[in-house]
Amino acid sequence: MKKLSAVFLCACLALSLLTSCGGSSGASEQGQTAETGILNVAIINGDDRFAGYVDGTLTGIEIELANGMARTMGVTPKLTVIEDVNEFFTGVSNGRFDIGFGRIPETDPRNSGLTVSRTYGRGSVFIVAPKFEYMNGLEQISGAKVGLSFSVEPLADRIRGIEQVERESFTDMEGLSAAVMSGAVRAALVNEREAMSLISDNLQAQELYASPTETYVAIMPANSKLKGAVDEAISQYYNALIGLDQGSGAEEEEQGEQAEQKEQ
Repeated sequence: MKKLSAVFLCACLALSLLTSCGGSSGASEQGQTAETGILNVAIINGDDRFAGYVDGTLTGIEIELANGMARTMGVTPKLTVIEDVNEFFTGVSNGRFDIGFGRIPETDPRNSGLTVSRTYGRGSVFIVAPKFEYMNGLEQISGAKVGLSFSVEPLADRIRGIEQVERESFTDMEGLSAAVMSGAVRAALVNEREAMSLISDNLQAQELYASPTETYVAIMPANSKLKGAVDEAISQYYNALIGLDQGSGAEEEEQGEQAEQKEQ
């Protein structure tokens, strides 16, 4: 994972100061978390700016959001790193975790029935192909079969040139990786986190030209009472990132977009 920028480090410090001064969300919103004093958080390690290890320490935007949320609530965060996205969704759905951060697209069908936060980041679609087969658009492989990850499927109709290829959907990364390496599909379309997980001695990834943008949300069990707390932490993060102390409504959304663009 690349070293965090000075801007991000300053934002992390500002977020810490803001949330340490903020009030608690109240036991009525915290529910069982308030009773135990522990916020159980699932994190998917993406080795990217959102979550990854730097010198052995788990660091990134999602880590700061989880810690900021816990400080706002007056509880202790317990972070569990999950490598498998299916385990991640299962753990949140069955209540093992109070909340999960994993660059989950707002449009991911698996969010159905869960509680989701406001958006906190953006990412692009990536194209994964065999090593040394450089491509950044589907026009270059017109007529070929292309694999789509489950998370990218909702964006498919917005991908430039998608009508020029044959599509096949995949629900797991191992199967998609094997299909690309065997030639069963010419390339794969995945999100940023998935692209990072697929890069190897045999596969490479590149951001898709004119890619549609996906927005990321945190997920919580159905009917969770923690949405207000995480949304507050996200707002504080963006306010800190752009040097503001407060913001709300449409103005806050605009500030959030500016901050997200600064992260890219």
